[in-house]
Amino acid sequence: MKVFIKKALIYIIFLIACAIGLDWIITRGLQRVDDFIYEPWTYIQKGNHNHDVLILGNSRAQGHIHPAILDSICNCDSYNLGIEAYLMNMHVFKYNYYLQYNQKPRLIIYQVDLATIHQAEIKRGSNSEQFLPLFYDKYWRERFIDLGYSQLDLYCPLYRYFGYHSAIRCGIMEGLGLKHFELNQACKGFKGWNEDMVFSNVQVEIEQINRANRFSKNKEDFEVFETFIQQCKTSDIEIVLVYSPMYEPVEKQLIDRELFKTYMHEVSDKYNVVYLDYTKNLEFCSNKSYFSSPGHLNLLGAEVFTTKLAHDIDSLGLLK
Repeated sequence: MKVFIKKALIYIIFLIACAIGLDWIITRGLQRVDDFIYEPWTYIQKGNHNHDVLILGNSRAQGHIHPAILDSICNCDSYNLGIEAYLMNMHVFKYNYYLQYNQKPRLIIYQVDLATIHQAEIKRGSNSEQFLPLFYDKYWRERFIDLGYSQLDLYCPLYRYFGYHSAIRCGIMEGLGLKHFELNQACKGFKGWNEDMVFSNVQVEIEQINRANRFSKNKEDFEVFETFIQQCKTSDIEIVLVYSPMYEPVEKQLIDRELFKTYMHEVSDKYNVVYLDYTKNLEFCSNKSYFSSPGHLNLLGAEVFTTKLAHDIDSLGLLK
């Protein structure tokens, strides 16, 4: 019996060691993948970046504001920290994570909309595989429990990888040096959309956008948002709040649009920050050729919009 128990323990220890080793290989491998999902986190971790301008927000930040155009017009060095499909709590966490390794910026451009001022858990969210290589990082380990992950995710080797078959495959092949993946690469964090907008059912599109764009009624959400603005001001960082274009025939039907715009003007006055609302530019927002979907510009639209935004920011003199 003792021999059996001894062999069983040795076998269990061997399996645990293999799981830990494989977890490490996959995690380190994913950090080497050149893909807009993983690469921005690796870029942050490398550190010693000194960008003048950081762009924050959701997918409408990531795909609407092109750093290369901003750099050429404003004579600055910018980087896009936009994070597709995630809300304000992740925008702030990603920005604070950036500051763990890099110098603070002079200016923050925060793309805001009705979907911004909310907080939510992130486990199994859209593109949530991007967080898998971050579990060895102290900053994120302290936050993942509050973001929906469990103790098993944190401490059980390989557990968090269940269901992420593509990530496992890429991680193993990269980690073992068998193949290097260059997938959907971004430009300084920017990742736009090539396709043009096609409506299959206009009313369904409007209803879907309305569900994703309701104004928060949660007092804590407002406090987190305004605390972030105050922290920027206290750190002598200029902040510009930008409501980038939406397709006007849809945007004007959003139920909470006026509540949101009123609140943004109140915040702008209260904290003396610039608020730029480009949904008022009807000539731009009614031009279907600039959009890939009612809420997202295509590459052409992003280039035209960023050019306009860059000139507006340059005229404000915030980077002089």
